[in-house]
Amino acid sequence: QPALNTLYLGGVWDVQPEYAQSQGVSSVTYRFDAQDVYFVASADSDLSLDVMQDGKLLTENRGADVDASGVVQIGTSRLYHLIHNPKSGTHTLELHTKKGGLKAFTFTFG
Repeated sequence: QPALNTLYLGGVWDVQPEYAQSQGVSSVTYRFDAQDVYFVASADSDLSLDVMQDGKLLTENRGADVDASGVVQIGTSRLYHLIHNPKSGTHTLELHTKKGGLKAFTFTFG
């Protein structure tokens, strides 16, 4: 089980001072204690990310930027609202992409 407040990157990443960019099939795992999860990200061309919470594709408790199938479309650099739980709690977030090009800047929580 991932440690609380520790970021795990799966796959090959190019880590820069301000962001990490995925180089192919990749994942991000983060265990958090919050109600809402926001993600500052971009991609050079539109990129789909599967959003999972506690090992399940996020079809409930999804943020405003996640569609009914649990996918967020990353494009322009901005803040994406990924998760909106009914109350604060400890959960594990997983993001999965099938191609490179994701620029991950930061997560924020509410």
